[in-house]
Amino acid sequence: MDDYVVASRKLINFHKSEVTSSKNVDTNMRNLVISTLGVQEGLRKGKYLGFPYVVGRNKKARYF
Repeated sequence: MDDYVVASRKLINFHKSEVTSSKNVDTNMRNLVISTLGVQEGLRKGKYLGFPYVVGRNKKARYF
């Protein structure tokens, strides 16, 4: 993170930051990342700049 701050000349606002992860990420690893960075876990719901946070494909859709 320090490298990013130096290279971009931007500060990270940890009060506004959150971490999201896949369902496949181990709970212990997820908690370690969250506690190390000092941020909250995101709910992965809603939109950012008008786009949904989660982008994926419909696995039940029929393709012809």
